[in-house]
Amino acid sequence: PIRLTGFAQPFSREEAEFRSLVKLYRAAGADITMRQLDPDVHPAGARSAGITLYGEVLVEIGDRREVIDGPTEGALTSAIHRVGTTSSRRACFTVGHGERRITDESRFGLSSVASQLRSRLFYDVQPVALGVPGAAAELARCTLVVLAGPQVPFLPAELTLLEGYGRENGRLLVLVDGTRGPREQLNELLAPLGVAYGPGVVSDLSALADDPGSVVSSAYPSSSPATLRLRE
Repeated sequence: PIRLTGFAQPFSREEAEFRSLVKLYRAAGADITMRQLDPDVHPAGARSAGITLYGEVLVEIGDRREVIDGPTEGALTSAIHRVGTTSSRRACFTVGHGERRITDESRFGLSSVASQLRSRLFYDVQPVALGVPGAAAELARCTLVVLAGPQVPFLPAELTLLEGYGRENGRLLVLVDGTRGPREQLNELLAPLGVAYGPGVVSDLSALADDPGSVVSSAYPSSSPATLRLRE
């Protein structure tokens, strides 16, 4: 069961929001026990839980716990997933070949993608260097490996690692920036999957002129697993 302890003053907005949120989760079938404590009346309990502000909620599953800032659905759902999951999924982004970086906050970077993977899909997002000692062991820890627009070819040993990862039920996401990058090498990597990058660039003539971010299609009639969620 999920144990929730809300810390708020009686009859406060925070207390009402907490009770309402618990009621919502219980209606959805969640096994939740809850209690509401006034930190002014129970200061020792608040200190032991790490509570510093009114409205904070202690989330406990087994012997694992986490404090969230307030009773919101997004924060609580994320905390329940983190506390209830003993092993996290890891998304690894290759580095060293001019790929787009997960720490780059510019329009060309992937910091927002990394943030969404962490907050919405609960991935541990990490860079992975394939040309260093121990790379094979690091790669084995990855649930997903992303090649985010490499600009220079991979070394033969690096490509061998990626090929092996793909064969061993690994998940590879290969992104290419337009016509740049080691396209032929990436096609060799993708060949066992029966897919390849063509020589051109797909553009939507009805979209805004010179806008590379324009959506090419808004309809996805295919029932392929790759596009199924896009139809929702």
